[in-house]
Amino acid sequence: MGITNVLYNRSEFLEKAQEFLDACESSGWCIISIDIERFKLFNNWYGQEAGDILLQNIPCFVYSR
Repeated sequence: MGITNVLYNRSEFLEKAQEFLDACESSGWCIISIDIERFKLFNNWYGQEAGDILLQNIPCFVYSR
C-alpha cells in the first residue's frame, strides 16, 4: 500500500475487495469506487502532499453526506 493507504493497481484492488466482501458478507457492507476528476492536475499544481491530504479526506466528505 502507498502513503495514503490506497492500493497500487486494479488487480490488487480486486483481490482486496473480494477478501473484504467475503469477510463481511452478512454485515451489509459495500464498496464505493470514486473517480476524482482532474486529480493529476490538482496533484501537479499543489504537490503530492496536498494530493495525499485530499485523498485521505475524501472518505470523510462522502461519509458526512
